[in-house]
Amino acid sequence: MYNLFNMARPLRIELKGGFHHVVTHGNGRLWLFRNDHQYKHCLDLLGNVSTKYKVIVHTFVLMTNHMHLLIETPQPNLNQFMRKLLSDYASYYNHWYQRSGSVFKSRYGSFLIQYDGYYEAVVRYICRNPVRARIVIHPEQYRWSSLYYLLHKDIAKRELNWYQTGTMMERIGGRNVLNELLAGEDADLPVIYRKFIGDRIWADEIIKENHERLTDEISRAKEMKIGITDPLLIVGIVADVFGVNKEKLITGADISARNWSIHILHKYTPLDGRRIGEIFNMNKWTVLKTVQRMANKEKTPHDEKTLRLITSKITDMSNVQT
Repeated sequence: MYNLFNMARPLRIELKGGFHHVVTHGNGRLWLFRNDHQYKHCLDLLGNVSTKYKVIVHTFVLMTNHMHLLIETPQPNLNQFMRKLLSDYASYYNHWYQRSGSVFKSRYGSFLIQYDGYYEAVVRYICRNPVRARIVIHPEQYRWSSLYYLLHKDIAKRELNWYQTGTMMERIGGRNVLNELLAGEDADLPVIYRKFIGDRIWADEIIKENHERLTDEISRAKEMKIGITDPLLIVGIVADVFGVNKEKLITGADISARNWSIHILHKYTPLDGRRIGEIFNMNKWTVLKTVQRMANKEKTPHDEKTLRLITSKITDMSNVQT
């Protein structure tokens, strides 16, 4: 059998439609979060990056020196998602404290979950993490977890409008099931080969079926080929909405349409400022300034309507492609 672990750095398990338990720690004894602003900023980044990579966040908890996530990856892009999330928070953290150096341990832990029978165990494990750490007596008391936002939907709407509170509830079968789940005794997760949460037969089958596709890292040059829409298709959609020629939009003949294209590409794709700039023959700093202006602009009623129209067309296109 193909041995997934005959190497210094175990491969990542990146499968289309996979469920993953991800955990990452601060480097050494570093505290990742020391105040409410830092917790909230990390959650904002989690929302932004999950939107970019079309990752579905089911459950999370942010602790002082580590975080747990239960996420679903409709496309096999776990590593791109985590790399962006951790690098963005590390940049923010270093800027906040005027420091340099690593913020997170060099490798985050990721475990592919066997959905039947084990999803619920991971939900319980993550939600009860603050109880095991003796921070709270009951899991619903902890402020920085998905469970808290699930139970305080008014706060979720105000602070965390990207988080779909019903996603996890639908999977486990409702509030009563959740209550029973959280009341159960704590237990270690059944980790197999340091990379799976499930039974050994299932893990062996996953390795056998996917060994040629298992990858440690996928280069940035391939990101747009992994379930991420061609950026020029998005530019074309914006051009149609504004009734302008796509080529003229790219050259800046219609500045408003070009700015919307830049904003949408930055918000909904993994492209960074440099790579977006290459499309429009702009430097990355001009791109990022445009993104900042458009982030404020989209909040007005008229522009909010424009954003909904563009994103609905992108969604329709994605559904057709799927």
